[in-house]
Order: sequence, then C-alpha cells, then structure tokens
Amino acid sequence: MKRFIILITLLFSTTALFCQEDISGLWESHDGAGNRTGEIKLYMKDGLLYGTITKAYHPKTGEEISDMICEGCRDKYNGQNIIGMTLVCGLEYDCNKEAYCGHSACFAPEKNMIANCKIWLDKEDHDILYLRGYLGILFETQKWYRLRR
Repeated sequence: MKRFIILITLLFSTTALFCQEDISGLWESHDGAGNRTGEIKLYMKDGLLYGTITKAYHPKTGEEISDMICEGCRDKYNGQNIIGMTLVCGLEYDCNKEAYCGHSACFAPEKNMIANCKIWLDKEDHDILYLRGYLGILFETQKWYRLRR
C-alpha cells in the first residue's frame, strides 16, 4: 500500500511538470489599447510564478520611466518604486486550464488594484503571452511579447 501511494504521488507530480509551459524570461507588456507599458521578468520560485517590473514606459509618449513612486497605492505597494515591484505573486500552474492562475495574485499599479489573474501562452506563438485580471465577473486582458536579449 505504501508503494502504491508513493507511485501515485510520483505520477501526479511528474504529470504536472510535463504539462507546464516555460514562460520564464523577459516580457514586454502592453495595455488593452496596445501601448507598451513596461518590461516584466517572469520567474519560478518554489514551483510558483512571479513577475517583477524591470522597466516602465509612459503610456502616451513611450518614454522610459525610471523613478516613479507608487503613491497612494494599496497595501505593501504604497511608496514603492515601480521598477523592482513584484506584480505577479505566486501563480500556480493548472493543467486543466493550461494556464498559471491565482487569487489576489496580480497588482495593476496604473489602476491601484489587486486582482485574481490567469496567464497563458498563445497556442500558436509561444512568444505571445496573455495576462487576464479578474474582479468578480469583470476582466481585462493584456497581450505581452517575449523579449530575446
């Protein structure tokens, strides 16, 4: 019986590893209107997905912003520099949804909102990623592009 339990545990843990898509790396984020907003480094830590802002751009001019402080932002984000801010916090991969998902796991500094979110790769082009933030039944989807440097 003990061997059976160990075998089943190994089977499920290796299945989860094989169904996961690798989305670690540098991504350029775009808002709903298609404007470049920043560069995000996605990385895995303890089996969960995190994302940190490495560059931010002014939505209208496209100029790089290097020292913008998140004034009046929620909770731990208040007073933080946008650069270096973690905005994707601990998403878990869900094989059934073929996406990384999490509750209260994404922060949108431009809207000062913490939302549930889902991140997945485009089925045809793995250099395109979608991030969808949810608040109840309302949602917004952003399209991100993989940066290769």
